[in-house]
Amino acid sequence: MTLPDDPAARKRQRENERDGIRYATEPQYAERKRAQAKRWGRENTERNRARAAQWAKAHPEIVAERSRKYYLAKAVAMRNAFYKTKYGITTNDYDLMLVEQRGKCAICRNESKRHRLCVDHCHDTGKIRGLLCHTCNRAIGLMRDCGDTLQAAAAYVRHHKRQVQA
Repeated sequence: MTLPDDPAARKRQRENERDGIRYATEPQYAERKRAQAKRWGRENTERNRARAAQWAKAHPEIVAERSRKYYLAKAVAMRNAFYKTKYGITTNDYDLMLVEQRGKCAICRNESKRHRLCVDHCHDTGKIRGLLCHTCNRAIGLMRDCGDTLQAAAAYVRHHKRQVQA
């Protein structure tokens, strides 16, 4: 390890090294230092905020990258918690279903480019039926998950499609 040329910087570096060793080997010293740091942070909240804001303004690209990474990390954790709570599955279970369906809606067979596929489940039993695009999921929901109503709607559309073609 090389020491800085400036005598004051050399002295600070040696003190920091000694502090690091004491911190690692003396629990009371470490506790005292943590308490000092906490107290200093409480007493200098506004100063710290101003410094952080100034740094963020000077480094927008780093802030943007950190924000993106934070959001992505939280998005995965939040999605996992949502799937676990609402459907009793993990994101791995979802991904397996997605692979089984080849990334396509179980009804219309279209790939959803803008959104993740919805987890379709029976509202009576809670059993998962498959993954649907938003359009098909909403259609089933609007028909109140009633097979008879869905069949009647399909027959209605087919009947009127034949009339238009004739």
